[in-house]
Amino acid sequence: MTQFTNDILDQFAENEYYSGPTNKQELLTSVSNNAGIELSGASTAAGFGKYAGSETATRGPYYGLYFEADWSPDEVVNALESGGLQFTEGEYSGQTLYEAGREYQPLWLGVAGDDAYVLATEIATKDTLDVSAGNMDSVGGEMSNAFSAIRDAPFKFVAEMPTNQLPESGIEVGGSSIDPKRFATVTHVTGIAYHEDDTAGITLTFLTGGSGDAEDVANALRGVIAAAAERTQNETVANAMNDTSINTDKSTVVVEASGSVDRATRVITAIFGLLFGL
Repeated sequence: MTQFTNDILDQFAENEYYSGPTNKQELLTSVSNNAGIELSGASTAAGFGKYAGSETATRGPYYGLYFEADWSPDEVVNALESGGLQFTEGEYSGQTLYEAGREYQPLWLGVAGDDAYVLATEIATKDTLDVSAGNMDSVGGEMSNAFSAIRDAPFKFVAEMPTNQLPESGIEVGGSSIDPKRFATVTHVTGIAYHEDDTAGITLTFLTGGSGDAEDVANALRGVIAAAAERTQNETVANAMNDTSINTDKSTVVVEASGSVDRATRVITAIFGLLFGL
């Protein structure tokens, strides 16, 4: 992350109109000074949400960030308000709840235990406080099982595949059309980003309905990656895509890309540059 951040800031610094931080330490110092809080106090964060149109998101927008940090509620509120948010203190499920203090502000803040907070939409904030108070069960079932099966890593995620939201027509990638229906058998996707010694890598796992479905999804992914590699004009990114391994194991498809930390950083930086025109 240090190397990636520094590389990105180097690209920003090449713009004569840019006057911000030029390395990670300067960035952290700037954020800490502006927010009036020591970022080193944070330990764990988990983003969560429910895709629009899902049965569980019919109550309204549902997304947020749960985090644990050695900060007082006043410090968290002051830091967020210094960034433009406004809150009104209240209570929910016997815990402190800070309601959005202005119209059209989507984020609320809840104190979900000692040194634990949730910054989320209203419904997601209240659900998290209900879980913290023992009034609601946390995520369970296939989603929980899929997440538990992921190896430990600094970053990991699990997502339910919104199969009822897949587009009807083909997706154009590098001049080739990919049929989105080929992914309709995927139930969940998990992923990790890891760093071991001098190697960094990303692993994505697609859970499907059976071995035949897994083979079909694997072939579709190979087509997507090949088309994207052919389309990009960045040789580093193209080589990394072509080196990506895609294998099946019964009903799962495992996609993995790994290499030296320097190479992984250069690939991510190149992709970032392509996306934002740096």
